[in-house]
Amino acid sequence: MAVTTLPSRSVSEISDVFKAKKSSARIEFTQDVTSDVRELNVALLQAVESGKLKTVASLVHPKKESALCANANATNEDGWSALHMAAGQGSVKIVKCLLQYGADPNIANMVGMRPLHVACRDDQLEVVKCLVGHGAVIECCASGGWTPLHFAAFNGHVAIAKYLLENGADPNAQSTVSAHL
Repeated sequence: MAVTTLPSRSVSEISDVFKAKKSSARIEFTQDVTSDVRELNVALLQAVESGKLKTVASLVHPKKESALCANANATNEDGWSALHMAAGQGSVKIVKCLLQYGADPNIANMVGMRPLHVACRDDQLEVVKCLVGHGAVIECCASGGWTPLHFAAFNGHVAIAKYLLENGADPNAQSTVSAHL
């Protein structure tokens, strides 16, 4: 069998074409993966909103190691994460699942509210305990300087206010919101 030797210029050109195709394929693959992850993130937020624990768990921790998964810290267009949503709903099991798979207990939305603020505002004591147990900062401030204690007190959630005070909340923390509210 005869072996044909290509001129070095042809080999170089072939190599350049191969590199360009490989680079193009890498870009397409990256765009596809990014699109897939974005879809998974949307599905995660919808599953949390619907209270579907098994779906949430499968999205943040798929059974196949090679499978893509949703970002436990993904947010909607207003900066609300799956953890914010679950905290407001009082979905302790979903909160625990999200935290187990990497959700940040101190993630802030566009106005600085963290999941702890939401749980305190919405009277979700068990979620408050879970978040604090997983490192949520009790003295974090949302816009206007409101702490989780401010949200609990303003909304009359005495048990949550008591829990926060017992766990180090500053009863003298000042907000920048007018007193007449």
